[in-house]
Amino acid sequence: DHANDADRATTLRSTGENTADKFDKAGFKSALTNLSKNSSTSVVPANASGKQPARLADAGGNRAAGPAEPLTGHPDPAVAASVLPFVKNDAAGEDVLTQQTSFSEKLPTPNGLPFPALSLIPFTNISPLPSLSTNEPPILPFSAKDKIRFSVGLYSGVALTGNTLSGNAPDVIADQQSLTAFRTGIGVDAALTRRLSLEVGLLYGTSNVETDYQLMVPFTHNGEFQHDDGNYDNHYNHSLPSSLGNYPAELVLTRESSAMVNEGELMNLDLSIHQRISFLSVPVSLRYAVDLAPSGNWQLGIKGGLVANHPFRISSEVSSLVSHHGAIHQRHTSIGDPAIEDLEKITLDYAVGLDVRYRWSRRWSLSFETAYQRGLTPVYRNESVKSYLHAWHAGVGLRMSF
Repeated sequence: DHANDADRATTLRSTGENTADKFDKAGFKSALTNLSKNSSTSVVPANASGKQPARLADAGGNRAAGPAEPLTGHPDPAVAASVLPFVKNDAAGEDVLTQQTSFSEKLPTPNGLPFPALSLIPFTNISPLPSLSTNEPPILPFSAKDKIRFSVGLYSGVALTGNTLSGNAPDVIADQQSLTAFRTGIGVDAALTRRLSLEVGLLYGTSNVETDYQLMVPFTHNGEFQHDDGNYDNHYNHSLPSSLGNYPAELVLTRESSAMVNEGELMNLDLSIHQRISFLSVPVSLRYAVDLAPSGNWQLGIKGGLVANHPFRISSEVSSLVSHHGAIHQRHTSIGDPAIEDLEKITLDYAVGLDVRYRWSRRWSLSFETAYQRGLTPVYRNESVKSYLHAWHAGVGLRMSF
């Protein structure tokens, strides 16, 4: 009885080992098959020589005949084999699948079969998604990673300019009118932060103003001479005060030959003079940018700073002369220019403004700018009056960044 019990135990132990052996191999191969079916990357076994891989054995341990096929239908076995390669262990005398891995140790199982070490599946040879871009390069938004730190630009625009008088203005000045002028030049921007930048420029511009005078000139017969038309002409020389200095003026007035005008009688005259200053300016300002679009291609800039001006030329011309005396008319009027030495060599203004910039590429942008500028120091002064320049200006700029 004891011998029979020992034989039965040996038989059960052998049966259990064979069953466990088949269960372990079949379960592992079944898990591998499920893994390959659920993975988006093809999986295929490969033999040690790298040639046509053998089929996996089924759950009963029987090898299927015929050439191996990738488990997920991948057309290239080499690609599939590169994802989860396996080799046949001929030394063991049976189909044992081991994973090629850098690890030297493998986890043992109870029945002695080597179990592959766990490792990440290398996702290689994955084709990139097709590009959705057109032939034109996309417009990329400005970001902190961009290497743009400087930009050089050209600027051109118009301005409405004029003078502001402080103190006791001359009584003969009835009015001053602002006139349009132009400005053009270059500028350089340096980015301090993502939104803050420093701007420095060099501009050439003009400041135009028209001054209206109401003159009361006493009539005199001294120096009269008869003109070819029979009327009598006379020259009147005056020094006209203005917001930019004194103008030497020469008036040639004619008296009708049939008219009698008393000596010293006042002649009421309206005179208009167009004055122009040419200057070089160096604006220095800080600009703060705000994105108007998520792409960053449209920006609103708020800026303010100082402008140094150097007047280097002044000119003037007579716009009109009207006599309110019935017997006195204009024959000719000429006016000289104030001395440039009477103007300040350097003036200082403050300027505040806005601009909108459109950036159509990484290098090029177009700007629309407007600003108000007013003098902090006068361009002309004497004992009783000071004259400050002011201007509203607007223009466009073209910038190249690098």
